[in-house]
Amino acid sequence: MEFFQTISVTIDNFLLPFSKIMIFKTPLNEYIIFAFSFILFFVLFTFSKKYILAKMKKHAQRNGTPPDYTFINTIKNIKLIFHITTAIFISTKIAVLNVALEKFIDSLFIITLIYQIILLTQNLGIYFIRKFWHNPEDEEENANAVNGLSLILKIIIWTIGFLLIMTNLGFKISALVASLGVTSIAVAFALQSILADIFSSFSIYLDTPFRVNDFIIVGNDMGTVKKIGIKTTRIQALGGEELVISNYELTRSRIRNFKLMEKRRIIFHLNIKYGTAHDKLNRIPEIVKGIITNTLHTELDRVHFKEFGDFSLIFEAVYYITSNDYNIFMDAQQKINLEIVKAFETEGIEFAFPTQTIHMFQDEIQS
Repeated sequence: MEFFQTISVTIDNFLLPFSKIMIFKTPLNEYIIFAFSFILFFVLFTFSKKYILAKMKKHAQRNGTPPDYTFINTIKNIKLIFHITTAIFISTKIAVLNVALEKFIDSLFIITLIYQIILLTQNLGIYFIRKFWHNPEDEEENANAVNGLSLILKIIIWTIGFLLIMTNLGFKISALVASLGVTSIAVAFALQSILADIFSSFSIYLDTPFRVNDFIIVGNDMGTVKKIGIKTTRIQALGGEELVISNYELTRSRIRNFKLMEKRRIIFHLNIKYGTAHDKLNRIPEIVKGIITNTLHTELDRVHFKEFGDFSLIFEAVYYITSNDYNIFMDAQQKINLEIVKAFETEGIEFAFPTQTIHMFQDEIQS
């Protein structure tokens, strides 16, 4: 205790000659106290940050959890200007300076404090967004969702931060908030279509009716999804061209997604010529069943003589392709068609053509 009293007396004796020198109506010794306090707290903050980061890095290396690295980045993002203004602010509470200067430093500290809180809140918010939208199967979709939600989060946080700064600086923000409300309504009406697309993109992210690389059909358009953006979704059509469809239109359309399809149901018809013998007609279902059964990636459902058509006898075959790949389906259908043609040639079974036969009769006139 006596040691600290001795130090205090020594400091007072050292500063006593400077107390009679006035600068801007403030004794010089107060500026000296301010300077020493600033250096002390600035060094203290700097080394505290390095010490905390070192401890957190060691803990992260042992555990390796994502939150550890997130908090490390959060501490790293504490700006140098925040250290400086905080050290200056505390120093003004120790030294007695000019009132106007203290008010200016208080305002500067409030601005940098709110700025730093905005950055920290923003980083933590983006971390939780990324955690919520984590999907290891689709990194591009993750990026789109994170970018969209992060943009909205930043707008909200920075707007609140701006209003807080204006309030703490002594401005009356009631009129500003009212004008912002009216302006927001006007902007919302002006940007109605754009906002509809943006909110529709969030609906796509939440409901996930399709993902990148899914093959979808929307109305008369079809193709592979290449990118889900904030305003539009881009689809690579079968013809090679890129389709750009607004997200609002997508959410209001009926979408057929073939990516998650486990089996594709196929129906096709065979038109057989009238006049084909009964025993040949009777053999057609067995021939078609055998061909479908012996084709890869197929599951037979049924083959039947369905009906008498206008110009042919109609057989209907139904089977499943056990893959959602369109090329596999076409390869299987091609093999089935070729095998049917070959088998019918061997059996002497003829396909019917869309022809009509007109029978004309002439009555005999008896005299």
